[in-house]
Amino acid sequence: LLDTPIDLTVGPDDRLYVTSAGNDLLVRFEDDGTGLIVVDPTRGLDQPRGLVFGPTLLDATIRGTLTLTGSSPSKLKERALVTVTPGSGIMTVLLEDPASPLTAIFGSDAMVFHGFDYFEDGSTRRTFQGELVHPQATLYGVGSMLLESVGKRVESEYEVRKVKGDLNRAASGGILQADVKGKAITTSTGVKGKKKGN
Repeated sequence: LLDTPIDLTVGPDDRLYVTSAGNDLLVRFEDDGTGLIVVDPTRGLDQPRGLVFGPTLLDATIRGTLTLTGSSPSKLKERALVTVTPGSGIMTVLLEDPASPLTAIFGSDAMVFHGFDYFEDGSTRRTFQGELVHPQATLYGVGSMLLESVGKRVESEYEVRKVKGDLNRAASGGILQADVKGKAITTSTGVKGKKKGN
């Protein structure tokens, strides 16, 4: 099955992927050691040299209510970059405006959520759910985010197209309750190599 394997990496589904340059294949190995061809020359692969799995990057809007300690609730709208990596259970949020009031309250313009993700049976929707605990939790608090994605399956891959869900943060300086909506800027997988005909 393999002919001149060049690179290998563990994918977001915890399986081993190997690029096979001699016969223009990308092969995934199952838990029992069985090799499965994931990409072949008919999909334009030619002498693959490397394999990259990365997060899907989404242009997102965070819209909700921010309640500062000792103050009345106020409306909030923020732009952010959100990443999700199918199979990893990791989501990140990077606020577009580093001077956002959220940065002062939560100690950073970035948030990293750890959890899990799963498919609805027989659908192209994937749910991502994660928790955040800041290293200085007594000051900068905890949070949770749940995103439901709409995407498509291409053989064994899943590409996120858009997401929507909820983001909640609580810290000594205030509480955020917000909706998150985003559209994909990049896809979650990419294979380095030459295109046929180039």
